[in-house]
Amino acid sequence: MIYIPDVLLTIFYACFGVILMLTANTVIDFFVPGKFSEEIKRGNCAVAWLSAGSFIGIGEILRA
Repeated sequence: MIYIPDVLLTIFYACFGVILMLTANTVIDFFVPGKFSEEIKRGNCAVAWLSAGSFIGIGEILRA
């Protein structure tokens, strides 16, 4: 049987984690020169890997 409060808490923590990941990526983008989105649109793979790595690292921190 599905316990509704547990489902709601899971959804809340998932949304909270996504918000924290986006906020952390924005802070990283603020301190690193250049804009991630513009560089990725121009095809800069190194910036795309940096952005993906930051999401993975922040996600691991949030998971812990």
